[in-house]
Amino acid sequence: MRREKEKALQAADRFIGELTQLIDPDRTLLILLSACPSDHDYRRKNFMTPVVMAGPGYGPGLLSSGTTRRPGIITLTDIAPTVLKFFDLQVSPVMSGRPVYTVEASNPWQTLRELNRKLVFIYVARPYLVKGYVLLQIIVLFSFVVALFRRHRLIALLQPVLLALMAVPLSLLIMGAFYRGSLPLYALEAIVLTVFVTLAAIKFTRQSELDPFLLISLTTALAVAADLVTGARLMQNSVLGYDAVAGARYYGIGNEYMGVLLGASITGAAGLLERLPAWRSRLLPLLGGAFAVIIFLMAAPQIGANAGGTVAAVSAFSFTVLRLAGMKISYREVVTIAAGISIILAGFTMFDLGRGVQVQSHWGRAAALIQEEGVMEAADIITRKLANNLRLVRYTAWSRVLLVMLLTLTILIYRPVGLLKRITRRYPAMAQGFMGVMVGSGVALLVNDSGIVAAATMMIYAVIPLTYLVIEEKKRPLLYKILSTAK
Repeated sequence: MRREKEKALQAADRFIGELTQLIDPDRTLLILLSACPSDHDYRRKNFMTPVVMAGPGYGPGLLSSGTTRRPGIITLTDIAPTVLKFFDLQVSPVMSGRPVYTVEASNPWQTLRELNRKLVFIYVARPYLVKGYVLLQIIVLFSFVVALFRRHRLIALLQPVLLALMAVPLSLLIMGAFYRGSLPLYALEAIVLTVFVTLAAIKFTRQSELDPFLLISLTTALAVAADLVTGARLMQNSVLGYDAVAGARYYGIGNEYMGVLLGASITGAAGLLERLPAWRSRLLPLLGGAFAVIIFLMAAPQIGANAGGTVAAVSAFSFTVLRLAGMKISYREVVTIAAGISIILAGFTMFDLGRGVQVQSHWGRAAALIQEEGVMEAADIITRKLANNLRLVRYTAWSRVLLVMLLTLTILIYRPVGLLKRITRRYPAMAQGFMGVMVGSGVALLVNDSGIVAAATMMIYAVIPLTYLVIEEKKRPLLYKILSTAK
């Protein structure tokens, strides 16, 4: 079988060699591609297939397109626009692909082999690690509820585990800088890194019970924002980032880390105000400015390119800032926020539409399609996104953990009686931050095509810190008893 395959490849190579001698390389576009993987590659879940182009404008290097913005990766839908461009024909907005172009590379073949190994590894490792993380959250929250009602003293042992759950997104982002062919080794390194981050947060923040998860939240938000500004290199290679093999997203910020960025930044900001009340008047404008920067990063077509994330960010950040400033959210504020969202989306849409088709984001392409086809196309896009969201609610593991989080919150509202109210009185800024995260989570669930994922990752930074503080509050009566006995 192997010998026959080699013979077939040699025959194809001879044919292509003879063909290139007959055509004019300055007037001919030669495209060699395989639309489907071989049986061997399919069994290994290597679904990326080879494509080679030669002709005017296609010299040595790596192929890319406006669809992926990643050297070495194009999509099948990019082929037709490429052919149209070659014949100087207009690319219709109805077409989802973009013309292919060449990116210079010093060693294209080696780069492609390494890229393919990484993409396949992420695709294979992602279900195991993400589902394991989700399952661990469910187990810990369930254990917390059981220990809470049984008044078990071992509930305090859950606190470092809760901090570790908050540290996982940061650890998986950092792991994007490393590639290990072995899934067990990669998982072990991620666990070790998570433990290190957790212990560091505990060791270097002992002045307040807020400090450990405050440090983790702020560090996570800064890391995600910094990675986004520098091209999302870590997100591209993180199992919690986006998956190029599945074709869900190729650039910008995906819904997993969109939720992480919003949730971590709001919790971190609220924690700062809680810890530094004397600096409140100075910190609030600075935090508002930081939120504005994150909204820009989320909305900019050349950076985040996440329209649903922009809507969620404006809603959550506006609610949080207004509440932290002591203002009530009335009908007028809601209308103002909605108008602000519309202006931001319209501004970035017009900017993206004004750019060439080659560099437009999927956001701009959708707007061009609506402009070309009319309102019915907008209705079709919304319908497809809603259908995808409903499908994910049924099948993704994130829907399970979001349900468990909501159940945990519901239980804490009613039992133990008065406990949650004591926490909100003791930490008023944190309470407003948690509400802001919940608002953002709800909006993300409604407006994103995979909103269940963003909602779940965002809620990590509300439910887990709240659970941590509930445990801290439950420890206080025991602490008072010990102190009284000592006296």
